[in-house]
Amino acid sequence: MTITLDTTALDELSTNQAKKLHDLMSQLRSCGISSIVELPQIIVVGQQNAGKSSVLEAISGVRFPVTAGLCTRFATEISFHKTESSRVNVQIRRDNDSGGANTKDGEIDKAFDESGAAKDDLPELIQKAKEHMGIFDGGKDFSKDVLCVKVEGPDMVPLTLVDLPGIYVNETATQTKEGIKTVEELVNRYMAQPKTIMLVIVEANTEVVNHVALAKAREHDPKHERTLGVVTKPDLAKSQAHIEAAHVRLVQNREPTHDLKLGWHVLRNASEDGESSHERDAVEAKFLASPPWNAVDEADRGIAKLREKLSRFLYNHTSGCLHTLIEDIEKNLQKRRQEKENLGSERPEHKDKRAFLLTIAAEFQRLLRDADGGHYVDDFFGSLTSPRNRLRAELRGFHRALAFVLRTKGHTLSIARTSGDGGALKNESSAELDSVPRGMANFLDLHPYDFPLPKSVPRSELKRQLEVLALASEGRELPGSGGSELALHLFRVQAAPWMDIARLHIKSVAAATKSFVEQLIHHVLAGRNAHLTEELLLRDYVDKYFAERDEMLGMKLTELLVPYVKGYAVPLEDEFERLVSRWRVERLARQLQDLTLSGPATNDAKAREKDDKVRLLLAAVDMELSPDGAFDRTEDVIDMMQAYYEMSLRTFTDNITNLAIEGCLIHDLATMFTPVHVGNMSDKRLEELAAEPAAAKSRRAQLVTEIATLQEGLDMCRRWLPRADQHSTPTKRESGIWFTPDLPAEKTAERGKESPSTPKSAAAGLSGESRPALTPFSQSPASRVASGTAAKQPAGTSPFGFGDRGSSAVDSAFGSEASSNETPGKRDGVFQRKNL
Repeated sequence: MTITLDTTALDELSTNQAKKLHDLMSQLRSCGISSIVELPQIIVVGQQNAGKSSVLEAISGVRFPVTAGLCTRFATEISFHKTESSRVNVQIRRDNDSGGANTKDGEIDKAFDESGAAKDDLPELIQKAKEHMGIFDGGKDFSKDVLCVKVEGPDMVPLTLVDLPGIYVNETATQTKEGIKTVEELVNRYMAQPKTIMLVIVEANTEVVNHVALAKAREHDPKHERTLGVVTKPDLAKSQAHIEAAHVRLVQNREPTHDLKLGWHVLRNASEDGESSHERDAVEAKFLASPPWNAVDEADRGIAKLREKLSRFLYNHTSGCLHTLIEDIEKNLQKRRQEKENLGSERPEHKDKRAFLLTIAAEFQRLLRDADGGHYVDDFFGSLTSPRNRLRAELRGFHRALAFVLRTKGHTLSIARTSGDGGALKNESSAELDSVPRGMANFLDLHPYDFPLPKSVPRSELKRQLEVLALASEGRELPGSGGSELALHLFRVQAAPWMDIARLHIKSVAAATKSFVEQLIHHVLAGRNAHLTEELLLRDYVDKYFAERDEMLGMKLTELLVPYVKGYAVPLEDEFERLVSRWRVERLARQLQDLTLSGPATNDAKAREKDDKVRLLLAAVDMELSPDGAFDRTEDVIDMMQAYYEMSLRTFTDNITNLAIEGCLIHDLATMFTPVHVGNMSDKRLEELAAEPAAAKSRRAQLVTEIATLQEGLDMCRRWLPRADQHSTPTKRESGIWFTPDLPAEKTAERGKESPSTPKSAAAGLSGESRPALTPFSQSPASRVASGTAAKQPAGTSPFGFGDRGSSAVDSAFGSEASSNETPGKRDGVFQRKNL
């Protein structure tokens, strides 16, 4: 029996819009966009020796080296194009991990290009490509590169298939466990892509439960929406009736577990005796017309129908995905442009490096001055409710903390003003700590000053100790005139904690300031891909500055403490005398208020007033002569020490803040790294500081290539899509793998009649008892099921839920010659069976 190829069907599958859309996808693959964005495609999946290569050979008419297993070590993208002359082009598209010299991921390897060869040369070309990928005979590795085979000829339909390496589960002498993993990763990567239709090849002479590829397809496509099954080697199942019957049911889509919405197909593989493609097709047609395979719908058997089916599916699937594809390209384009912007400008020349560092230095100075002046406008300083990096505010907090800690913990002894209460004293430092403001408490929680509270000493006890110390400290001074020297000694004891408190304070402020500068450097260089520059600036400028300032601050602290340690600080006379006199008078007044004046009663007011004055003067003399008298020498020593301490504490606090912190640390911060530094740098120093990391250069070059690829692909897609459709969201009715047009009710009823000799069938995705006629590019899938087994779908919709529209946006983009060329006879005779 001979088989004739319906040229009308091929012509209608090769319409202008179909060829143009197919060429568009080929161009997108050629420019490498498939390595960035998923493209609509059909992949061929199956176990090793399932007959994948024979299927491809039958589709293309080109012989593949099936016996040597040369195509099983890498993915093979086979693209069919209708041209007047026949030829084959073979190229290699590199994978990111392949290590191809001077070739980036997704690019065509220019070192290997075999174009214009004859079809008979394909096995030899594939062998050469295999060796170019680094896979030699006897090797054990698989490659992630893609072999691109472009087949041109007058009998070709617009179709592209990706043949994946055969799945295997056991290692052999030439296939290792590592190969199993590589193949599985490759197959899973392709099958997981939502825009991919899976052409799953299974053998008819193997139990259905043992089809690993079918199980994998179910794993990636649990709803069976994008899987098309192909049964091969039906002639080898003759001796196994139950297996053969199971596969007949499978092809008829009557197996509930594997009920595919794209249906099934059956092919007979070519024999290995070298029969021609015409002989193969004739033998296949004769075999499939015999029982039990003649029970399969004619549209679901034979290579001619499979070509038509695949081309139709790919066209409709691609056209339905075009809107989504454009969106994906735009998203990826925007993402890569942003990443390229984050890498900063390229710095190939010394002038570019100097300009880069000048920008950094100017921005650093600007933000540093804003931080020092408290101008928190830039985003670097956060918001009102979420402030951060506010240097001046933190410095003010440190200054308040120093004053508070020196006031409450800066003195060794806590001394009451008087001792008239018998020595029961209140610790003033503890009282002040109990009433510390909330803001100060929070700051001290973050920056603790862990120093002990002053020791409480009754005034009377201190006076007794001072009397002893006064005797031990006597010199050549006149009697009663040595109090000032004793007061200075007592002051040094009282001010002893100052050094440790000030040292901790300076250390804390320096650490906080350095942390701020580090954050500022990081912020200025963020998004510029200058990690090495940041490290060098921190090491050579920031660390150096703070090391120098640390030494300077230590010297300044010693300088500020010397007058108080050595005892030559001179207080202001007026204030000092005023404080001592005031305290002496206050003490005398309190003592006089406590006196009880008594005398003989008299009615003479003048006499009574005179007696009171006399008694008051006598009482004052007695107080002066008493140990606790208002003019006692030890009382004067304590008053002088406390006056000197209060005046010195204010001065010391101000000096630490202004002369040490502000003068030695903060004032010169902006000079740390300036445009002047950059202007004076040598070329060698510029290269060291501003050179881009090799990884950044490589990534930028890759991004430039990818952006150009995406832009080129986007331009291609937009050229083929009408402008009105470029900004509209595709409806579900425009996104399916096939489309079904509306038909009048009477026509639908007529086509719903069954032929007595034909099993009742229903296209997947159509409702049970009526089946509308289909346009050439909208014919239903060849998944036919027996009566009652078809999944119920709303009338006029595909299994994806798409509507009944018979054309897509792409049809309007490329023309509508398919619909204009149709005739009822062609529709009924070629693409539909008359009596459904």
